[in-house]
Amino acid sequence: MKFEVRGLKYLREALDPKRYKKIATRTVNKLGAQAKTAVNRAVRGTYNISRERLDAGLYLRRATWENPVFLLKFKGRSPGLQHFDARQTRRGVTVKVKKEGGRKVVQGAFMPASIEGVYKREGAARLPIKRLYGPDIVGMVNEVGIDSVQKVLDENAERILSHEFDFEMGKNNRSV
Repeated sequence: MKFEVRGLKYLREALDPKRYKKIATRTVNKLGAQAKTAVNRAVRGTYNISRERLDAGLYLRRATWENPVFLLKFKGRSPGLQHFDARQTRRGVTVKVKKEGGRKVVQGAFMPASIEGVYKREGAARLPIKRLYGPDIVGMVNEVGIDSVQKVLDENAERILSHEFDFEMGKNNRSV
């Protein structure tokens, strides 16, 4: 997914290159941080997952003068079902993956005390057992997070760019 901030091209032609790089870098980094927060809130508003576990699947690279691009990438393995408020019952394990709706029972699943995770036997025999996972982070972000990023950019890009431009241009007028 790729988003572009309108107005930066016009500034490039009108300003000194050093000042343009400062303004562009600060603007992109602030918008990137706000986009990360918006994605986190949107996903956690729909799915019953902690912020720490969501951030574990996040790769973030801030913009620099040489590369004015903010990269926000979600990757990593799917979180195990134990991250979705899993509880052991007599019938199996109940989990609440989404905040809307009720708890779901995974028939015959169990949570051993010695190792972390939710497991289920593959047959009638004791072994082999299979670990159970929830939805992957990329899927959660694609389902609810992209719209929130676009909303943040539409609402805040012009305001932040204007603020950073005024801040940089006002530096000459301040006394030390």
